[in-house]
Amino acid sequence: MLSPMFSKMSFREKAAYIWDYFHWYILGGLAALCCFAVIVAQMLSTPKTTVCALVMVDAGISTVNDSDWFGKWLTGRGYDTEETDVTTDFTTSGQSGVLSATSLQLLDSKLLTDSVNIVCAPSAVMDQFSGNNAFSDLRDVLDAATLEKYAGDLYYLPDTDQNGDRVPVGVLLGQDTAFGQQQFYTEAPVAALVASTADNADAVSMLRYMLDGTVEKATDGTE
Repeated sequence: MLSPMFSKMSFREKAAYIWDYFHWYILGGLAALCCFAVIVAQMLSTPKTTVCALVMVDAGISTVNDSDWFGKWLTGRGYDTEETDVTTDFTTSGQSGVLSATSLQLLDSKLLTDSVNIVCAPSAVMDQFSGNNAFSDLRDVLDAATLEKYAGDLYYLPDTDQNGDRVPVGVLLGQDTAFGQQQFYTEAPVAALVASTADNADAVSMLRYMLDGTVEKATDGTE
């Protein structure tokens, strides 16, 4: 309640009086206004375009989020990091070392809807997808020299192809790979390219980047 003398005060006295008695209300109102402005700005801002989407099972979330490693790939490809992004979706296998039926079904649905380009997961989790054609045959993606270089680290399907050859669908990202050196995992995961995005130049570029750290600029920055 205002003092009965308020109307007789000078402008400066009124301002000082209001501040002395109502400054917490004023500060609270300003804080609420700032929060509202931030929310509105976020709602009106243009969302970034996802250039490459990864699912990372059992990764160190804080380590990944604190790193600019994927941002360096975007820059190398010639993309504007203010407009584009590499999305990382995290999930865990828990004490069992494999995904629960619910988590597996959810991830499988993402693979089918082309919302994921690359999956990084322990080999035990990758075994859960064996035989369902979820991942690309790396012989159709990587050159012979690269396949030979990482021959000892390739992850194969349990069954052979029609010619009796083993089918490599993933690569173990150990300490000799660029990804492995980032310490995102405590144990080396397997990286696999989702079959539905095998023709995606950015996805293939990301897989190569994870192996040797090299990046080729996209043809026009919009691949």
